[in-house]
Amino acid sequence: MPRVSRPLDLDLHCDLADQIVELVRTRLPGTTPQVRDWNDRLLVEAFGRAYRCLRSVRELAERREGEDAAVLTRALVALTLRYLWLVRVDDEAERSDRLRRLLRKWAGDRATLGEEMIDLGHVLEEGGEQFREAVAQFRERADAFEREGVRSMPTDRDIAIRLDRDLQPESPRFFELVYTRIYRTTSDVAHYGIATALANYPRNPDKPGELTLEHADDQQAADALGLAIVTFAALLDFSEPILRHGLTAEVAELIRTRHLAD
Repeated sequence: MPRVSRPLDLDLHCDLADQIVELVRTRLPGTTPQVRDWNDRLLVEAFGRAYRCLRSVRELAERREGEDAAVLTRALVALTLRYLWLVRVDDEAERSDRLRRLLRKWAGDRATLGEEMIDLGHVLEEGGEQFREAVAQFRERADAFEREGVRSMPTDRDIAIRLDRDLQPESPRFFELVYTRIYRTTSDVAHYGIATALANYPRNPDKPGELTLEHADDQQAADALGLAIVTFAALLDFSEPILRHGLTAEVAELIRTRHLAD
């Protein structure tokens, strides 16, 4: 399994991403996933989202928009961790528990969104009653899961640690490293924290900052794209038993030839 490293050349990484995207685009539609239950079905849908996410990161990287590429790479990491956690366990009781935990979060999030919109008066009169009923149903479903003892979703870090224990990747603590190296380090960018806001602020007091609408960063763009490729490769590898795409070895070889696995 390739380890996370810092990419160096933006053009090379764009070319590598293009090759991976093309492989998936041309080969995946011909596969027949081994879908056992809703867990597996959700992974199939999540994989399509991951593919589009990698494609978008590549487009942003080509435009040298490193910050936006980093935000999408962070989203790709979260998707990879959560949906591998959902499917890569064989015990039926545990599979059911993980799905129910995900459903509890979904129902609770939908209920909270609806309740806040109602509280703000942001509900159209036409169809308003049906909307309120739907929100109440989501709240009841979330509460029912809680009454039944369904636990909350684990944190993404806890999921990463669990995946390392369950899947035992070749690189020790691989998923924990992916979480820390990518998810953690892009958090400030995603929320536009102080460190990101002041990263290019002039240090000379005689030259105050100027309003800039464009911000291009080749290295940050290459970094985000390289890390997105590594994350997508991990998803390819560990989704193979369900998706049966047969692409893991080819993608791994492409990454090795570009030295991303060093």
